[in-house]
Amino acid sequence: MKKSHLITLIVAFIFILAGGFFMGMSFGNNGFFAESESSTASSKNIATQSLEDSKNLTEPYSGGFPANPSAYPPEKYGKPITTGDFGLALSILNAGIQDKGQEVYAYRTPDNKFVDVRYSPSDKAISDKDAQTIAIEYMAMAKMIIDSYPNYSDVPTETVGIYLGNSTVVVSAAYVGDTPITSLLAYTGDSELDLKLKLAYDVTFADSDISNLF
Repeated sequence: MKKSHLITLIVAFIFILAGGFFMGMSFGNNGFFAESESSTASSKNIATQSLEDSKNLTEPYSGGFPANPSAYPPEKYGKPITTGDFGLALSILNAGIQDKGQEVYAYRTPDNKFVDVRYSPSDKAISDKDAQTIAIEYMAMAKMIIDSYPNYSDVPTETVGIYLGNSTVVVSAAYVGDTPITSLLAYTGDSELDLKLKLAYDVTFADSDISNLF
């Protein structure tokens, strides 16, 4: 697929998702976001947790990339965020995407160092082992959440990681003001899926990827 076509698909998917995510939301003060050493440390913690929590690297599709709280014990992952502006926005978003099997839930980690968001792609994409669709859906969701995250007054930390279910795939973001600095860890054990994820990330996060900024 040509790069321009991939960009078009990702942008279109973000546009579809955004209608539900922003509907009825009131945004608050974002003054707590600032450049800090703790943000960098938290980004490293996100990557470490993803490696520790990876499931079935020989057949990543078999686990279904779950996002639902039933897959994440609160004593390890923290409780799902279901209240406040951010929690309500995710609930509205889920209501618009769950008919195709997609879900997204945010968890406040027990150590409160970062917000852990888990995204599950559409059922058809998973059952078809459609690496391209999974990559597009996931990166579009990550982009929308990362760009809008500073607008919520009630998110508990300045660092967020968006995971592809419980796989070893995470886009992490720390913020300088409202500007995200992002990085990708992607290792599923499936070479095609890893390649599609990295290509979709390069297209979606070219302006914020840490390797392009320094």
